[in-house]
Amino acid sequence: PYRCVITPDGLLGLTAGAGLGGALDAHAISVIDLSADPPRTINHVEIGSGPESFEVSPDGELVAVVLMTGSS
Repeated sequence: PYRCVITPDGLLGLTAGAGLGGALDAHAISVIDLSADPPRTINHVEIGSGPESFEVSPDGELVAVVLMTGSS
């Protein structure tokens, strides 16, 4: 993954990859339930091709994603 972010409440982790793991990895953010034992992926949110960076708002309500697809 390019980036891993934990929501302000500490309950969820978010990650997105470069797409090398398969089609889903190239087009989605994975949502990880950090309160589960063990932590587990609970959802994949489709966002577009090539997510390279993202951030969660301070209140945990929004996620902003940069789709660069390996460009500079």
